[in-house]
Amino acid sequence: MCGPTLRYFCTQVFTVIFTVEAIIKLTALSKEYFSVRWNIFDLVIVSISLPDLIIQFLQVDTLQVPVLDEVAKIIKICRLVSLFIM
Repeated sequence: MCGPTLRYFCTQVFTVIFTVEAIIKLTALSKEYFSVRWNIFDLVIVSISLPDLIIQFLQVDTLQVPVLDEVAKIIKICRLVSLFIM
């Protein structure tokens, strides 16, 4: 289907997009950001995804935990689904 290079590239792109979105929302909404549960959910996903992005950027394979990687992927899929539901 798609190779690991494409998968890592897509993961990096979506992580950066969601991180920028969270930063913009946090800046614009301040404390009101935390009154919406979807925003909190998004922030949790970004918080889980950023270490994975940093590990990929540094190319450190020994720090990756496969189970956490799979959980992060499932949560990212939930995040994409939540964008279409709202």
